[in-house]
Amino acid sequence: MVKEDLATDSFRRAIRMGNLGFRIAGSYLGYQLQNLFLDPEAQAKQRKTYHQETARRIRKDLQSLRGPIMKLGQALSMQTHVIPDNMIQELTELQMYAPPMHPTLLRTQFKRSLGKYPEEIFRRFDAEPFAAASLGQVHYAVTPTGEEAAVKIQYPAIRQAIQNDFALLRAVTLPVRLSKYLNDELLREAEEGILLETDYQNEARNIEYFRENLKELPYVSVPRVFTQYTREKVLTMSFMPGRFLDQWLQRRPSQEWRDRIGNRLFEMFTYQFTCLNAIHADPHPGNYLYDEAGSVSLIDFGCAKYFSDRMLDCSRMLTERGWKQDEEKYAQLMISIFGDRTDPTNENHRRVMDSLIEFFDLVCPRNGEIIDFGNKTFLDRLTGLWNHALKNELARGEMFFLCRAELGLYNVLYKLGARVKTTQISERFQDKT
Repeated sequence: MVKEDLATDSFRRAIRMGNLGFRIAGSYLGYQLQNLFLDPEAQAKQRKTYHQETARRIRKDLQSLRGPIMKLGQALSMQTHVIPDNMIQELTELQMYAPPMHPTLLRTQFKRSLGKYPEEIFRRFDAEPFAAASLGQVHYAVTPTGEEAAVKIQYPAIRQAIQNDFALLRAVTLPVRLSKYLNDELLREAEEGILLETDYQNEARNIEYFRENLKELPYVSVPRVFTQYTREKVLTMSFMPGRFLDQWLQRRPSQEWRDRIGNRLFEMFTYQFTCLNAIHADPHPGNYLYDEAGSVSLIDFGCAKYFSDRMLDCSRMLTERGWKQDEEKYAQLMISIFGDRTDPTNENHRRVMDSLIEFFDLVCPRNGEIIDFGNKTFLDRLTGLWNHALKNELARGEMFFLCRAELGLYNVLYKLGARVKTTQISERFQDKT
C-alpha cells in the first residue's frame, strides 16, 4: 500500500518520470505545428496557453511523485526571472501543496512513531493538513496543555524513494556530468542533504539552535519544539501565525514596508552566515511567514547548513577587498572559495573568480549605494556565475548550498521589489566576527 501511494518502486517511478518527459515533448511538438498556421497575435495567445497547460501537467506529476523530483519543481518555481509568470503561478503551489496521505495511513505513521494515535495525545488534531510538500505534511493541533502546535508527519517510505530517485538521476544525467555541467560531488551533497531532511529529530536540533542564536534579531521568530511529541518521522512545534509572501503582497504593502522586510531578510541572512557560520538553507517563499508588524517567522529547518571556517574566511576576505592590489591574497581567496583544485594561474579559473568578485561588488558596492532588488540583474548574474563555475569544475558542496540559499533570498527580494542597504548591513556584521 505504501509503495503504491508513493510509487517508491524505482522502475515505476522511472516510467512515470519518462512519461512526463514524453508528454511535454509531444505537446511541444504539437504547439510548434499549430504555430505554423497562426498569425503573430494568435501565436502569442497559444504560447500563453501552452505554458499554462505544461506547467499544470508538470506540477500535478511532481506533486504526486513528491521527494527530490518535487524539490526540483520547487527550485524552478523560484526562477521568476527566467520562467513565464503563468508557469510560476502553477509551480509555486509545489512550495506548500501536495496530495495528502490517506487519513488511515497518516494515523498509522503517527502511531508507529509515538505509540498512540494523534487524537489520543492531542486535545485537538485536524486530520486535514494545512500544508503538504515533498517529504511530509503538516497538521494543526492543540497540546494537552492548550498550546497551538504544528505537527509534521513524514510520508511513509519517502527515504527509499529519495535513494531510488537519485540512482535514476545519476543514470539519466551521465551525459551532463561528462560535459562538466554537473558533478558527482554535487549530486552526493544534494542527496545527503535531502536524506538528512527525513530525520525530524535532526530538524528539531536545527530549530533549537537557530531559536537560541537568532535572539539578537528581535523581528525573527522561530518555533519551539515539543520534544515529547517529536520523533524521527514526526515533528511537533509551536504554531506560527502569519502570511506567506504572496498573501502578504496581496495586501498591497507600501514601498516602505517592502523595503523594511527586504532589509530584514538580507540582514537575517548575513547575520546567520557571518556570525553563526550557518544558514537556514532553504529560503523559498513557503518557508517564511510575515505578520502585520513586519516580523518574520522561519518555519522549516530540515535543510540547514553549517559551514567550515574556510567559508567564513572567504566572506571576511571579500568584504575587506585586500585582493584588489595583492595577487597573493587574490590566490588565497580563490582557493578558499573553490578549493584546492583551483589553479590561480589558470585563465578560465581566474575568469570565474573575477565574475564572483564583480557579483560581490554589484551586491555590496563600496560606495554603499542602496540596491534595488526589483532589478533582475542579481538573479541573472548569480545564475550565470553558478553555470560558469560548474563548467570549469569549480563548484564545491558548500558553494552549492550558499548559491542556492542566496538565489532563494534574491528571488524573494525580487518579488518584494525591495531596496536594501546591503553594504551597510554586511559591514556591520563583519565587525562582529
